[in-house]
Amino acid sequence: MSCHKTDTPPLPPVHSRSRGVSRPGEGRADPVPHRVFPGAIPAMVAMFLAAGCEEDPPPPEETPPDLTGTYELVSLKPPDPLPPVGPPDATGTFTVRQTAVMGQEASGTFSMNVEIPNVGTIEDNGTYKNRFDGTWEQSGNLQTKGSYTVSSDTLTVIVTEPPAAVSTTVWKRR
Repeated sequence: MSCHKTDTPPLPPVHSRSRGVSRPGEGRADPVPHRVFPGAIPAMVAMFLAAGCEEDPPPPEETPPDLTGTYELVSLKPPDPLPPVGPPDATGTFTVRQTAVMGQEASGTFSMNVEIPNVGTIEDNGTYKNRFDGTWEQSGNLQTKGSYTVSSDTLTVIVTEPPAAVSTTVWKRR
């Protein structure tokens, strides 16, 4: 937060008793009186203080990476006891489109299609959230939670919840 309380000096009086009195040697005219509404100054001070108390956005190096892109399946480690699979035994694409960043959380849409010959096709699409701390949430046909890592052009998604969906999927950006 960047909100700091400071003591502010009192504002000078609006009306002066010597307004209409000239000092010796001065040939000035009376100043034009200004009208100040009694609640205007406190309201303006409150507005400036409120504007200064908003939470600062995190620095760019603390926002999650933009995962936007289309990825090809490198490997899929399904729940135990199933063995890991990958090309040529399994192929797939994972398309991610980031739509928003709010502080240390990004969100967007995804579409996933994995084909495993003689087993079937895994298709899902929906929304995701990835956070700066490495956590991952996915909402589609299945609600999942876990973590993710990015290294160069490789995205790894590790699903830890629900137990039936526990898996590790490695994707390489096209």
